[in-house]
Order: sequence, then structure tokens, then C-alpha cells
Amino acid sequence: MANGACGQTAHSRHGRYHGVNMTGMYKELLPKYNLVHDFVAKYQPWSLVDWGCANGNLLNRVEHDFSSIQELAGYDPGNPDYNVVPAGTYDCLVSCDVIEHFEPDQLDESLKLMQSKFSRAAFLIIACYPAKKQLPDGRNAHLIIENADWWMARTKQQFDQCTVVWSESVSFTAKPKKNRPELRLILEKF
Repeated sequence: MANGACGQTAHSRHGRYHGVNMTGMYKELLPKYNLVHDFVAKYQPWSLVDWGCANGNLLNRVEHDFSSIQELAGYDPGNPDYNVVPAGTYDCLVSCDVIEHFEPDQLDESLKLMQSKFSRAAFLIIACYPAKKQLPDGRNAHLIIENADWWMARTKQQFDQCTVVWSESVSFTAKPKKNRPELRLILEKF
């Protein structure tokens, strides 16, 4: 997932996301959006980038809930609308259930690139379980399936300009009898 071309795309709050009908768009985000909401409320960023934004639903929801954010951007190499790495640096970065999709040989480079895209804080959720979906080549869509301790060590190593100020390892339950372990953490730049 780290294969985006470099270039400039930043969507202002009055551009791409303005005026979106909020009804019914966020069913899949709801359980984790409360965590993102709390992060954004705490840090009150002027600008924010969603790393692995898919179709931009999280950006739309953040824009709806936080009118103080002046600049929102998204990056997702799997979506042609967001496949260019946003130029510049943002106050905060969020990345939910994305990092485990990175190609293993590009993980360190991708994490370093993410670190370069925020100046204050980042909120990450990293899945530690196999995905339901397979890639066309037969591999599991979660290309890196490791436990929370492994992810914490790797994150600390690659986000070397940051301190982990909060973390939790949980079993996220989206459906009954479907425990899905994940690591959630907040990093702050020194």
C-alpha cells in the first residue's frame, strides 16, 4: 500500500468533502470512530491527514464533527481519488486498520513516510489478525499478521521522533464470537 506517486493533493474543508449527506455512511466506522473523535477532540488539530482513507468516509465524518479543522487530506493508494501522497505536513495523522496491509518489504519505509506527515500527534489502529479477504495473488489482505508486542516494538523503532503516550492491546469484537486483536496507540512528536 505504500506505492503512491508523490505529488500535491490536499482537500480543504470547503472542497471535496463539503456538503456530504452524513446519514448512514458510517456504520462500519462507528465502533472505532469514537476513538478517532476523542483523539481529534483532545489535540484540536488545524490540519489532519487520514492515512489509508479508503473512500474518505472518516474524513467526511471528521469534517462534519470538527469545523475548526481547516485542512483535511487523505491518502490511499488503492483509491484513484486519493492515490497521491499529500504534500506537506499536517498537525495530526490518523490511520485505522491500514498498516497491516503494507507490503512487508516496504513497512519500514512506509512508517517513516507516515512519521514525516505529521507535526504533533498520530492515532494508529493496527489489526493483529487475518483479514477475511484475499488479494488476487491469493495472499491474505493483511500482509503482516503479528501480535501487538511485535507491532509496538516496530512502531517505536520506525517512529523514532515520537513517544508513545497511550496504547492498548484489545480484542475488538465487531460481531459476536469474532474477537479480533488489535493495537491502538497515540504517538506524539518530541
